[in-house]
Amino acid sequence: METIIATERMILRRFSVDDAGDFLDLNSDPEVVRYAEKTVMKSLDEARRALLDAPLKDYDRYGYGRLAVILKADEELVGFCGMKFLPELGLNELGYRLKKKCWGRGLATEAAAATLGYARSTLGLDYVIALIVEGNSASVRVVEKLGMSHNGMEKYMGLDVMKYELNLSRVEILANSRGTSIPTFCPIVWRDEDAGQCQKSLFLSVADCQRGFACRTVDSLPGRMFANSRQR
Repeated sequence: METIIATERMILRRFSVDDAGDFLDLNSDPEVVRYAEKTVMKSLDEARRALLDAPLKDYDRYGYGRLAVILKADEELVGFCGMKFLPELGLNELGYRLKKKCWGRGLATEAAAATLGYARSTLGLDYVIALIVEGNSASVRVVEKLGMSHNGMEKYMGLDVMKYELNLSRVEILANSRGTSIPTFCPIVWRDEDAGQCQKSLFLSVADCQRGFACRTVDSLPGRMFANSRQR
């Protein structure tokens, strides 16, 4: 299956019906789906239907949707992350869900940051939201690390949810040794002044920035981001 997004520790690819077993494992854990689903998933047939009715249908209809998150270390499918178009609101939502053993390791932030970069540079999106049920403090911490801001409440699927938003056309990447809060693994396009050309889809970590790849303010152009310079 083709890799859509790659980070230091994960690859994100499209789901297939063959992922039903892993999808069931993810969604049958009551702690994992506590803030997202009314009941846990109970069977492989239910998992297959959910895949067909959600991400696979979104790929066909919109060209993108939630992606399977695979750990590079052991190639295990541990969750999903990706953009989803919500026709009820006419907006694109960032969403993520990981198995409990992946919590507290920064994986959700890493995957979500890369997804936002992909949304801007490849999908050409300039505005995204995240909908979070009140009480889900872990998800709130993730979106706040990504620079998303709270903008009131929204009614969705019969629930009152917190709406977070980010204008991707105004994104800046500001990384330095003092630990500036940024999307840690955000794919960007940076200009190599020595080579006189742009290097595409480079995943920069804070450590990379400290080694001399730091990015100043990012100039946003339609569907793409360019860093002003590559520091030495």
